Amino acid sequence: MASDGEHVDTLIKGARVIDGTGAPVVQRDVAVKDGRIVVIGELSGWTAENVVEAERRVLAPGFIDVHTHDDTHVICSPQMLPKISQGVTTVIVGNCGISASPVTLKGDPPDPMNLLGAFDDFQYPTFAAYIDAVNQARPAVKRGRVDRAYGVAEQPYGPAGSRGVIGGNRRHVRAVGRSAGAWCARVEQRSLRFGIQCPAERGDGAG
Repeated sequence: MASDGEHVDTLIKGARVIDGTGAPVVQRDVAVKDGRIVVIGELSGWTAENVVEAERRVLAPGFIDVHTHDDTHVICSPQMLPKISQGVTTVIVGNCGISASPVTLKGDPPDPMNLLGAFDDFQYPTFAAYIDAVNQARPAVKRGRVDRAYGVAEQPYGPAGSRGVIGGNRRHVRAVGRSAGAWCARVEQRSLRFGIQCPAERGDGAG
């Protein structure tokens, strides 16, 4: 699209645009106003407060980091520079069965909750309190949350295929199945390591 031009906030010139749809890479100019892309095309007549010469650089939608432990970082460090600098614009929190909310601690957070921060970082006894804190912090990334996820971490306690291991696995599948979750076992034997994942929507039928 060519145009006689307007004045915008930011004009990115000559970028290699990858739009995320699978379309071929094209060289285009991109105009941004009030925080939104207003036009993409050949914009030689346009002016801007901020002009970015982007030849030989790629311009693409932000990446989604689907496995993070940024639950408290989006509040304590809302600039989120480690993510923004890598092109990540959305983070998913609440992974691995740990979360900053809802929780009330009486002491230091245990493993692995200490991945999320120290005692003072856990100030959110309800989801509503956590959401309010995130909204007030206004982090530079969008947030998504893993909800209604159920997990069981299993350490092997006998030889693979033994009666004890199989019996424990059955108990876990039944318990997770009642929550329509999924169960994953990791079996280790000497240097061999592999995972077995099985849906547990009907855990009562296991075994």
